[in-house]
Amino acid sequence: MKTAAIFLLMTSSILADQPVIVLTGPSGGVPGDILILDASASKADHFAWSVTPELPDGRQTIMPLENGTKCLITSVPGTYTVFLAISTADGISMKRHTITVIGKNCPDDPKPQPGPQPKPPEPQPPQPLPDGKYKLAADAYKWAVAINDPTGAANLASAFETISSQAAAGGFSGISEMLKATTEANRAAVDRNKWLQPFFVPFDKRLSELNKSGELRSIDDHATAWTEIAVGLRRAAK
Repeated sequence: MKTAAIFLLMTSSILADQPVIVLTGPSGGVPGDILILDASASKADHFAWSVTPELPDGRQTIMPLENGTKCLITSVPGTYTVFLAISTADGISMKRHTITVIGKNCPDDPKPQPGPQPKPPEPQPPQPLPDGKYKLAADAYKWAVAINDPTGAANLASAFETISSQAAAGGFSGISEMLKATTEANRAAVDRNKWLQPFFVPFDKRLSELNKSGELRSIDDHATAWTEIAVGLRRAAK
C-alpha cells in the first residue's frame, strides 16, 4: 500500500507539471471587430502564436498581448487558422482555433454596373490523331466511336496500355504469350459480343495485314501498335 501511495504521488506530481491549454475566443466576426483569443487560464510557462494565412504587404495578422497569454486577431475578411503552442519544463501542448471574418457591404456603396459580356469561346475543331508508325490510332478511333460506348473504350484503352507496358518491361517471353494476355485483358475490359464486329474483326484483319507485310516482327513492334490503338480508344472515350 505504501508503494502504491508513493507511485500515485509521483504520478500526480508529473501530471501537475504538464502544460494544459484553455483557449477561449470568438469563431467569427466582421471588419472592425476586436477579436481576442484568451489563453490566460492555461497552465504554461511559455506561449507561442502563429496564424495561416498571413496578411500580404507585411500587415500584422496577429498581435500577442499580456506576455503572450492573449492574442489580437485581424478583422480583415477571410478565414484564419490560429495555432497556439504552450510549454512547461515537462512538455508542450498545441491547439488550433479558426476565425472567419465576413465582409460587410455598406448600403451607400455604388452597385457595380454590368460590363460587356465576354463572348463564349468558339468551339475548337478536334486535334487530328497522331499519325504513328502503323497509323492505328485513327483506325481504332473509327472502329470504337461507331459503338458509342465511352466507358468500354476507356476500359479497352487501359487494357492495351497495360499489355504494352508489360511488353516494354520484358514481361513476355514471346509474341504468342503477349497476344494471349491481350485477349484475356480485352475480354475483361468490354462486352466482346458488342465489340466483336465493329472493333475486333477489323482489328484482327489489320493485324494480319501488318504481319503479312512483315511490319510486326517483334514484341516491341506489337507494343508500339498497342500504344497507337490505346490513343485512338482514349479519343473515342471522350
